[in-house]
Amino acid sequence: MNTWILKINYWWCDNSYDEESDQYFDSAEDAYDTAKRMAVNEAEISSKEHECGISLRFYNKDMVSEIGCSGAYAVIDLSYLYDLNEKGQPSVCRYIVCKGKG
Repeated sequence: MNTWILKINYWWCDNSYDEESDQYFDSAEDAYDTAKRMAVNEAEISSKEHECGISLRFYNKDMVSEIGCSGAYAVIDLSYLYDLNEKGQPSVCRYIVCKGKG
């Protein structure tokens, strides 16, 4: 049986980095459904708390190499548009679904 991993990473506009513990799934679809649910929930909460826009971008397995995530099943980027650095780049939360070992 294949194991699929959901990785969640944060790049903050102050150049700091954070990540959550990996989550493991039996199928890519389950991992992706969880990532979508989490990303949409985070977008809704953040937009209400900060009264601003949130950008969600969905990348399927044919598009992930464009953002440096070759081999991933899917990637979701959530950009916090209220939190910009001096170059105008937002903080980002990235949800990555990839194949695990096993």
